[in-house]
Amino acid sequence: MCLSLDTPVADFSLGDFVARYRIDSETGRVTFELLPADRVGDTVAPRKSVDTPSVHTGQSIKWPAVPARKSDSLVQVKLRGDGGGEGFGLGRTMRNGPSVASLVFERQELTTSPDGALRIETVLAGARVRAIHRLDWAPGDLAVIVSTALENTSNEPVTVEMLSSFNLNNLTPFARDDAPERLHAHRFRSCWSSEGRHDTQLLEELHLERSWAGHSQQSERFGQVGTQPVRGWFPFVGLEDREAGVFWGARLAWAGSWQMEIYRRHDEVNLSGGLADCEFGHWWKTLKAGERLETPEAHLAVATGDIDDLCHRLTSVQEKALINLPESENDLPILFNEWCSSWGNPTHDYIVETGRRLAETEVGILVIDDGWAERPGNEFQRNGDWIVNRKAFPEGLSATTAALKECGLTPGIWFEFEVCNPGSKAFDGLPDLQLHFNDAPHTVGPRRFWDMQN
Repeated sequence: MCLSLDTPVADFSLGDFVARYRIDSETGRVTFELLPADRVGDTVAPRKSVDTPSVHTGQSIKWPAVPARKSDSLVQVKLRGDGGGEGFGLGRTMRNGPSVASLVFERQELTTSPDGALRIETVLAGARVRAIHRLDWAPGDLAVIVSTALENTSNEPVTVEMLSSFNLNNLTPFARDDAPERLHAHRFRSCWSSEGRHDTQLLEELHLERSWAGHSQQSERFGQVGTQPVRGWFPFVGLEDREAGVFWGARLAWAGSWQMEIYRRHDEVNLSGGLADCEFGHWWKTLKAGERLETPEAHLAVATGDIDDLCHRLTSVQEKALINLPESENDLPILFNEWCSSWGNPTHDYIVETGRRLAETEVGILVIDDGWAERPGNEFQRNGDWIVNRKAFPEGLSATTAALKECGLTPGIWFEFEVCNPGSKAFDGLPDLQLHFNDAPHTVGPRRFWDMQN
């Protein structure tokens, strides 16, 4: 049964786990949880308030009861014009501002396809916007796909400065209190041309203890800015309740600036993520009246076992992309890139000889790297015009690729089509077609970038 004002808690059985939605009776906020199906009975009722010592001001008085938990909305959004910084959060988080406080439950809809796949849409109405939280799952899936849409329901433009793809709430439901010394954050560090390094820290080590009075927002906001999805961190976050033996995790399907947040103010921990916000990634989007913004997808999972079990569930989402592949991709051919042999100076004769040698191996693809195109002064990475280097390939690339095919190889080519470099005619001759930053072509090292929207 779907969530409604008459049914303030709705559980959806999704294989071996459960998605739980709840309407808070005091605030009207809607929360979202994932639970292992065989552990639902182990959840405990949270404490109502935090015991605090008396405060002495000439006489002994009792400090007002401090709420132990406060519901956190399954959608986080910040609109320009909202106040900010409440709870000492300015510069650390853009969550839980006035626009979130205005979001109230409107409806929830469940649609099921003939193959059993389902979609749950939870609609929240706000002062200037409507938020649609979407969950997709199909039989056999080990994780869910979640995203958020935001509609401008006002008559004026609104500027969005933060919008979450997901917000996973009420962690951990297996502890009555703030679960001291048992919650661990899992992340993976990495950078260009590097492997990942697993990073695990107690929340106390990240200074993510609850605020004793509930006044202070604590947030570990991390991610990366730019178009390298993995630069510093993988777009992944995990939280482990070590005593309960349960892991929650999320990853983002996005190749641009992104962020994750491990957020805490009271007993419970919340995990959210999506596009890098205005503070972290200098991002905002203005929506005209009636316009709609869709976030990148997030993959969410809950697991018992260990971190590998969680990661397996999250990466299993990729397996659907392997269904109905073209015949050429039914296997994974070995690819040979000749960069580390010619070091940017390939020639027709060298490539053909390399192809003949590789024909005796199981290699299926030979990629010709930098140097096949003219480079002014033959300097490293001086491309942009992409004119075939006739000194190295006198008969053009067609003769070379034909010879490789005779060797039984599929030819490939390195091509940074999105950039141009100094010395090329494109670099100085076509500035209006390039990305701009602060009213000038955006130059990064030896590269400028084409504006693909121009």
